[in-house]
Amino acid sequence: MKGARRDVILATAAELLAADGIARVGRREIADALNVPVRAVNDVGRSRSDLLRSVVETLPFPPVSEALQQQAQQPSVPAMQALLTAAREVLGSPAAAWDTREIQALALARYDTALGETVQHRLDQRLNALRELVRQLRTSGAVDATVDDE
Repeated sequence: MKGARRDVILATAAELLAADGIARVGRREIADALNVPVRAVNDVGRSRSDLLRSVVETLPFPPVSEALQQQAQQPSVPAMQALLTAAREVLGSPAAAWDTREIQALALARYDTALGETVQHRLDQRLNALRELVRQLRTSGAVDATVDDE
């Protein structure tokens, strides 16, 4: 399948999944929205779970997660400030930390190994960023060195 066609199918799937959820979006709904045969959608994913996995793999991280990962890689502010900013944003809008399609993938991950691996990879990226922030906090003296991270 040509990359451009795949991208259009994934973009449409992403929009429909965000709007209607996995329970209401399947290959036929995506094909109908694009006015293409279902077999064109089958080339991208043969099941709802395959389509959701492909969509989640292409999603950017939500703003708070992205900011924490950037802070972990290249600290731009004190770690405590980054964490407090993230906490304030998440409490004000949970969607700043989790995309609705990621939440759907989390719910279905236990039933689909490939989807579970995709979800686990994204969770690991978040966890590693938070571990780095805790390391930054320890270095600055904001966290007692005797407190276990795990």
